[in-house]
Amino acid sequence: MMTKSMFWWLLATLMSVAQATTLNDGLSHVVDFATDQIIVRNNFFGEATSVTIASGGLVQWLEAHEDSRISIAGGEVQPTLKAWDRSQIGVFAGSLGTVYASNNCVVEVYDGSTGELRLADNSKIVVHEGTVRGSNNYVDGYSTLIINGGTCKGYINCDDNSQVEIAGGIIEDYRGLVLHGSSSARISGGSVWGEWEIHGSSALTVIGNDFQIDGRDVPYGIFAVGERDYIEGTLSGTLANGDPIDQHFIANENGSLVLAPIPEPCTLALLALGGLAVVRRRQPPAVAYHARWR
Repeated sequence: MMTKSMFWWLLATLMSVAQATTLNDGLSHVVDFATDQIIVRNNFFGEATSVTIASGGLVQWLEAHEDSRISIAGGEVQPTLKAWDRSQIGVFAGSLGTVYASNNCVVEVYDGSTGELRLADNSKIVVHEGTVRGSNNYVDGYSTLIINGGTCKGYINCDDNSQVEIAGGIIEDYRGLVLHGSSSARISGGSVWGEWEIHGSSALTVIGNDFQIDGRDVPYGIFAVGERDYIEGTLSGTLANGDPIDQHFIANENGSLVLAPIPEPCTLALLALGGLAVVRRRQPPAVAYHARWR
């Protein structure tokens, strides 16, 4: 039975969709003015529609579906950006509210700022630079969050077979990084101010050298809870990118901390080539026509 609150929520949702501007012509659009809601989809032939939010643009709600391409080059998208399906979002400047990524989409943050990052259903977000202002950034449903630089004001919460990769940047929240379920994380650079929490059957891999736990030299390998209730300590050493580490961690249930050496240069070269191939496959097709709408 539908309650009164559910009815009003459904009515508000239907009204917002009815008032939204839908762009589904397969062309390229520039938004440098204020508007309420934009929904971006493919055209009838399955060709991607592209939208650039430029300086002066203010969008209260932005949704990207199917193969759409969104470029945030300035302005604001507040309070929400939602990315679905195979859409690709590039953030180069400006300010975003909460970013919801779902259903295989890819979001890359090169600069500017965002609110909370919420990933689900095999989505991916890569933070190269910029600021993530959100206090609780949640990675769920086989998704991937990669942090190569920038500043994350909140902590990262990873669950349900998802993964986090930290190769640079700063995570400033006191909770740092929290792993649940069968999730995993890999740290090769950067700084996490808070502690690492490793719960469930999750695993945290740290790549570097000269590792010590509580001031004692330790070898590479897996440090698991085993028959104990939990394990904890302070890990120090040098990460793969040269950043120092002095980090408190705690693992319980079947969680584990894995200390791994820095890969040989030939291994890194192979990984780089594999990553380049992935990037080339993900490049959007060129847009031949341009249109401005109001």
